[in-house]
Amino acid sequence: MENNKPKIAVVTCAYIPDGKIEYATPIRSVQKPDFYLHYDEDKYETIKFTLACHKHYQPGLDYDLFVVDNGSPDVSIKDIESYCKKNKVTFEKRENVGFSFGAFRWAFEKYKDDYDYFLF
Repeated sequence: MENNKPKIAVVTCAYIPDGKIEYATPIRSVQKPDFYLHYDEDKYETIKFTLACHKHYQPGLDYDLFVVDNGSPDVSIKDIESYCKKNKVTFEKRENVGFSFGAFRWAFEKYKDDYDYFLF
């Protein structure tokens, strides 16, 4: 029996802090490795933009999209969850244990037998 499920899983980690803004997010300069820029990032808008890009731009191959909520305390994560349900995006929740990469690892461990490739 042939499996028609896509062989690629694309996993996005979501964490929206109270108030939606993560303050003083550091960015390191490639040209000057000792130089850092800090900015305030609206995590809710960033996740919405990421999902809009996946919906708008078609890569020409099938893949399944996952959003793993890493224990977001802000209520706006419910909007993201609702969007995912309406747009056939798998939405999962996990406890935040202090390390965001853990959401990627969690998704890999849960779905590793279902996909050949993972993009994080």
